[in-house]
Amino acid sequence: MNAIAQDEAMARALGLTYGALKALQAPGRTNGGSKAAAALAARAEPRYCINCGKPLSGRQRIYCDAECSNRFRCRKYYARKKAHRVK
Repeated sequence: MNAIAQDEAMARALGLTYGALKALQAPGRTNGGSKAAAALAARAEPRYCINCGKPLSGRQRIYCDAECSNRFRCRKYYARKKAHRVK
C-alpha cells in the first residue's frame, strides 16, 4: 500500500475526503502543521441520520435522503395528532 492509499484510508476512517485531509495537513494552513490537522480530524465525529441511523455525508444533512425525511416528519405529525386525540 503506497502513501496515497494510506492517506485515503485514513481520510475515510475519519469521515473526510482525501482532499479535505490534505488541506488540513498543508503547511502554512494551521499553526501546528500536521499535529493541528490530526487534532481537527480527530474531533470530527461521524454523523448519522436521525430516522434510520445510516452514516451521513455532507455538512448540513440531517436525513440520509428525502424519503427518510418524509417518513420522520410523517411519524412525528401522526404521533402528535394521536397524543391530542387521547385527551
